[in-house]
Amino acid sequence: MSTETSTSAPVRAHAGAAPGLFIGVFSAALFCSALLMFMVQPMVAKTLLPGLGGTPQVWSTCMVFFQAMLFAGYLHAHFTGKFLGLKRQALLHLVLAAAALLMLPFNLGERIASPDVAHPIAWLLQVLVLSIGVPVFLISATAPLLQKWVAQTRHPAAADPYFLYAASNLGSLLALIGYPTVIEPLVGLQSQWHAWGVGLVVLFGLLAGSAWLFWRDCVPATGVVAVRRPSEHVAGVTHGQRLRWVLLSLAPTSLLLGVTSYITTDVAAVPLFWVVPLALYLLTFILVFAQRPPIAHGVALRAQAFVVTLVAVGALVSFVSAAFPWPWIGVHLLGFFLTALVCHGELARSRPDPSHLTEYYLWLSFGGVLGGVLTALLAPLVFSGLAEYPLALVLACLLRPPVAPGGVKNGWRRDILLPCLLLLAVGLLLRSTVMLADAPVFWRVALLGVAAPLLAIALLSFSTRPLRFALGVAALSIASLLSSHASSGAMGQLITSARSFFGVYKVYRHTDLGLSIFVHGSTIHGTQFIDPSKANQPGAYYHHDGSFGQMFRALAPGLGQRAVAIVGLGSGSLACYGAKGSQWTFYEIDPLVEQIARDPRHFTFLRDCPPTTRVVIGDARVTLRNATDASYSLLLIDAFTSDAIPTHLLTREAMSAYRKKLTPDGVLAVHISNRFLDLLPVLSRLAQDAQLVGRVSRVDTTGTQSTLLESPAQVVVLAADEASFGSLANDPRWLQLPPARAGKVWSDDYVNIIDALRFSSR
Repeated sequence: MSTETSTSAPVRAHAGAAPGLFIGVFSAALFCSALLMFMVQPMVAKTLLPGLGGTPQVWSTCMVFFQAMLFAGYLHAHFTGKFLGLKRQALLHLVLAAAALLMLPFNLGERIASPDVAHPIAWLLQVLVLSIGVPVFLISATAPLLQKWVAQTRHPAAADPYFLYAASNLGSLLALIGYPTVIEPLVGLQSQWHAWGVGLVVLFGLLAGSAWLFWRDCVPATGVVAVRRPSEHVAGVTHGQRLRWVLLSLAPTSLLLGVTSYITTDVAAVPLFWVVPLALYLLTFILVFAQRPPIAHGVALRAQAFVVTLVAVGALVSFVSAAFPWPWIGVHLLGFFLTALVCHGELARSRPDPSHLTEYYLWLSFGGVLGGVLTALLAPLVFSGLAEYPLALVLACLLRPPVAPGGVKNGWRRDILLPCLLLLAVGLLLRSTVMLADAPVFWRVALLGVAAPLLAIALLSFSTRPLRFALGVAALSIASLLSSHASSGAMGQLITSARSFFGVYKVYRHTDLGLSIFVHGSTIHGTQFIDPSKANQPGAYYHHDGSFGQMFRALAPGLGQRAVAIVGLGSGSLACYGAKGSQWTFYEIDPLVEQIARDPRHFTFLRDCPPTTRVVIGDARVTLRNATDASYSLLLIDAFTSDAIPTHLLTREAMSAYRKKLTPDGVLAVHISNRFLDLLPVLSRLAQDAQLVGRVSRVDTTGTQSTLLESPAQVVVLAADEASFGSLANDPRWLQLPPARAGKVWSDDYVNIIDALRFSSR
């Protein structure tokens, strides 16, 4: 059904509801639907997070679900209007809204009681579809559907209803900003779900009002409609346009998941670090679809080229990231924001006439779900590292519009040749740094200090030609990936790299030190001497002279052959603190970690250390329920994923579960070493809430130099009585747990990660 007319057609006067009321009701419905959509995303991910160990991949999988529901909703908006007509479509949408209300209240508690860690993605998607699939499908279809209704009315705004898309994204942005800053710190998770249900009822009323106004003011199929925009927007849609829409939508979505994984892998998988990239993503839509975009497209193009150059060169010169973690996170976020702004700006510039509105949104949503599937589901199966992030960045650079004067003869040959020369130069640079490995650090820093600006200038000069710039970024990305995989620097030689739903794992062989090194993300999770005579000596965080060695020596008389539980396996090096004949149980969520720890080519702690060891696969909060009450004399929580913390293991409910499994004189120990989070106040509040006494190892983690042989570790021990601590109670290296600062105790219903952030690297 075509609604196009020539610019000379007469305009029918608006004879329905008052224009202000009309737009007010439609805008309120779009605002409410967007608010609900982007409130439920962090809510449902936070609800499901504990079942799968707090891994960032939970959020990525949830994003794929929401992108798929968005695509399904846009299919509904596009095709039901064609086959049923818009009036019947409006009636069908109200029926779907009523069906969503019948699902209230949403109870995810029963569904997440027994997560399937062997098939986490399938389990997550099944839970999401069966619990909130219908309401999310309803909300997903609302934005394009209501805009199509407006376009088919007598209202003056019918000529260009795209401005409502910006209003919808404004509601989304407010939800995302408000969730980590207002809702999460002040409102418990259960109360959030109740409020969301109330919001769904309000949305039903607004949809009903919008449908009534549409039925009243709808233009008949033979009626004259409002004047459309200039003729360049009225032409038919080509296959090339559709493909470009898909790619321009795919690249920012893939980058969104990539930059989120980059942040959450080393800090924490919590809503704050989910919603910041997503809020920036939505902000770009608001800016480019505004009637007067505040950032000119040309300015965005130049700024993107500069920041992407900084990201690409900085990734190669890895010491920048290590020295300035927080600013470097900001650079990645800025690069993502500008790249999304350019891609979405191209989408806004190529938007079609409103007669193709639902098809336009359909292709955009298809690109979004395709980007999500490729990044969150396929990439972990194909890549052993986070290669999808630079690949998406290269694609986005390739989609930039050319800004150089046209018509350069044989320009495409230079577009290929110059990036190849850049790659050769980078290869020589990396080779030079290897040759200077034994030289003073000054010479390597000086070399990089001279080379990095030259590389940046060269790459920035490519930015006027999309293919040349994209290949230049690819050259630096390839060099970065190869240097990290084949590095013979601080970590040694890479032996194996593997990836699962829960993270990226690498095993290095350092021949000079005679070590095998287990790395998850950017954190060492265990080392072992290759020399058989020293193979049972724990290293890194767990060395004999550090906090762990002190703790186990002090507790040894009380432990004897009693049972011990450790949450988090790593390389299994802690097993070597056990006594012969004792039973040690490791609770590990990722089967791949156990596979690496039991592979004798890498580590032999579980095979050769004195205690009898077993590994229980699954999230500890779930699998510990099967353990006999009062069975463990020591329960150690050492469950970091890279430097991120699974917050559900540090809540009031978790503490209660741990205490049930400890003997009356048992000790609960928590490893809290972290570059980004200060967890000591969190443990102090939990100890006070549980009426436990505590000690914390006195480790100056800001001044002690970490090495592959020995790293400083901070450990908190808690018990009902100080007598359980043995000699630690009188050890000057172990201090009384500081008094709890003012603030709420973390619980399954409340976590405030902002309060624990530290903004300087150790």
